[in-house]
Amino acid sequence: MELDAKDTEDTSKAQRLLAVDRRLILGCGLLVALTAFFYLARWGVTGRGMPFLIWNLFLAAVPVGVALLARHHHRRPWFFGLVFVWLFFFPNAPYIVTDLMHIRTARPANLWLDVLVLGSCAITGLIAGLVSLRWIHEGLLRRAISARIGWLFVVFASLLAGFGVYLGRFQRWNTWDIVTRPTELLAEAWSALAETHVMGFSLLFSLVVLGGYAIMAVMLGPPINAPSDTSR
Repeated sequence: MELDAKDTEDTSKAQRLLAVDRRLILGCGLLVALTAFFYLARWGVTGRGMPFLIWNLFLAAVPVGVALLARHHHRRPWFFGLVFVWLFFFPNAPYIVTDLMHIRTARPANLWLDVLVLGSCAITGLIAGLVSLRWIHEGLLRRAISARIGWLFVVFASLLAGFGVYLGRFQRWNTWDIVTRPTELLAEAWSALAETHVMGFSLLFSLVVLGGYAIMAVMLGPPINAPSDTSR
């Protein structure tokens, strides 16, 4: 009877996980479609695109793919390697929010088109980051990581994202500099930690990520620790 109850609970969790995943994927798909519409509309009106947004959205999609792979292969020995890779790419998703600064260079005639394009890209990037964070969180729970440690990881990842966004926006470092110029990057990151304004920006931006994740957890329910056959 106890075994039957556990099987029933696992089945219920798996069904809830699938339902939430479908909503997340559908929501992200709709955001991408809406962003593409606004982008093409602006391109059609002005004759000019914003290629940096396309590149930034691609970079924002990388942590989503890595997180989904990690969650479905949580039993693999290289799971934590994927989490490590995800941590480096994760700031690229919320980073797009800082592209809103380009609104100040918009021509008056194109202002609202730029607001729609940049705003939709910012929301898409932020949501993509939060979805990837949720999937990594669920992967950790499946590894029998305690709920407390799981949430501490969420806080750590949010803080890292805030600092990473600062390094990317103001110091102009890129993710691949971790491989090509690790010594310089670490030296500049260490020196930046002593600056008050750096810590202030990083903390405020990390609150955006952490607050957004908390809102997502309230709306969709907490991360679900459900069994997965794909990792066997």
